[in-house]
Amino acid sequence: MPVRFKFVENESQNQLNMRFASLTFFIAAGIAACDSQPREQVASAAAAATTDPDTTPVSFAATDSALIPGTPAGDLADWVRDIRSGIAAIPALAVSDQAAAQSRTLDLYITRQEYAEMYFGVDGRQRRSAELAAAIETAEERFHELMKLLAAERPSADDVRSAVAALDEQQATVGRLWQLSGARLHRSSAAQ
Repeated sequence: MPVRFKFVENESQNQLNMRFASLTFFIAAGIAACDSQPREQVASAAAAATTDPDTTPVSFAATDSALIPGTPAGDLADWVRDIRSGIAAIPALAVSDQAAAQSRTLDLYITRQEYAEMYFGVDGRQRRSAELAAAIETAEERFHELMKLLAAERPSADDVRSAVAALDEQQATVGRLWQLSGARLHRSSAAQ
């Protein structure tokens, strides 16, 4: 017979899902904050650990020794598009299923934003523009603001919409600056 804790016995499934999503978020945030491992390992491990059957599966690129393990298919413009389309549903999702909104946001952060930072951010492998790197850093801050908001007990729908709009606007800026910078992800012809 499984052990059940008293605080769990009276919780609904939604509350349990919320606890799990919050725990997942805080574990990932703790790992990232401690930064005891290279970002590549953290993002790769987190991407492997965060599978959500309700979200679109992540399409990973073919193996390429020049790429960080787990690098999503495409380039920064594709990742920005994925983030922008993925966060569009967050405000409504936060009202109907806050845990799912947290999970989707965390998934986009780990599988897209972290890779943008690892390649084109301040300490990125292929950094080409200080302006682009700073914009990616600001986008990360916007993600953190949204994740923190979604971790609150009952976030205001207006606050969630506002945080999503700020993140969307910043992602649009990242996409525009990426186009202007001429930066491209170096992939072998086999991985394209």
